[in-house]
Amino acid sequence: MKQKEKTERWYWIWVSGPESYLDGEGNELSIDSKSNSSSLDGEWTCHPDTKKGDLILLYRSRLKKDIGYLIQAKSDAYQNPNKRQVKNNNWTYCCDCKFIYKFDITLPLAEMKASHYLSKNFSALRGNFQKMAYYVSPDNWQRLNKILARKNPSYEKVLAKMEQSPMAGEIWLEEHLEERLAADLKPLRKHGYHLKLVERQLVCLGNSARIDLLCYDTRKNCYVVIELKNVRAGRDTIAQIANYIMWVKNFYAKRKRVEGLVISGGSDIAFRNTQEFGKYKIHQLDIETLDLK
Repeated sequence: MKQKEKTERWYWIWVSGPESYLDGEGNELSIDSKSNSSSLDGEWTCHPDTKKGDLILLYRSRLKKDIGYLIQAKSDAYQNPNKRQVKNNNWTYCCDCKFIYKFDITLPLAEMKASHYLSKNFSALRGNFQKMAYYVSPDNWQRLNKILARKNPSYEKVLAKMEQSPMAGEIWLEEHLEERLAADLKPLRKHGYHLKLVERQLVCLGNSARIDLLCYDTRKNCYVVIELKNVRAGRDTIAQIANYIMWVKNFYAKRKRVEGLVISGGSDIAFRNTQEFGKYKIHQLDIETLDLK
């Protein structure tokens, strides 16, 4: 497979077992329509050619045997040092992703096999979805999505919007916010932070996580882990940034104090009720208070 240009979007099928799409009680994980977020969002194994903005359909193997979600890659593929080396070292790659849409009426394996065209031309189907990721040609992508849109009327508008934009709106805004702060942290001074950037998109070795911005506060003499959210911060955000803080404390800070800062589109009650996580301080700022231009 040839390397694609940075500006070219590619399409993929990812294959995942029930351990990834079911919760502890066997229920399907969903997307919160209010916050437009999902516990499925985060780091997923991918093909090394995956680029930020690529679109993915998730095939759910074993129990479901269907296409159940639309996903967008939030980052380029990066080599994950936490994964065990396997025979095909392509699968030591992963990327950050955003779950965009959950199909109410999915596309089952049997229905794909019944399609004369797909059964002959769709490599993932011919391979019985045995690999972890498959490139999907634009023609096959259109055929699959035409079937899914017919089954799920609201999906057509979602897909059209995704195809027109290089990134999902909330992902684009988070990327823009990260770019803005990485270039200039001065807007945080009026909130008591005097920061210099240490690392951006820092991969936490052994922790399967990436920190948006790791900074050092020159007045407080402590590290500050910054997590960016275009949506409201919730309980999951607390657990996420606390995980980052503990990693920095254990592997990076060398006895320096570590604090957390969530910059988000507000916060919910669950976040505010759990803002003190053990001995670590976690603060939250609304994006609109930063006066970013």
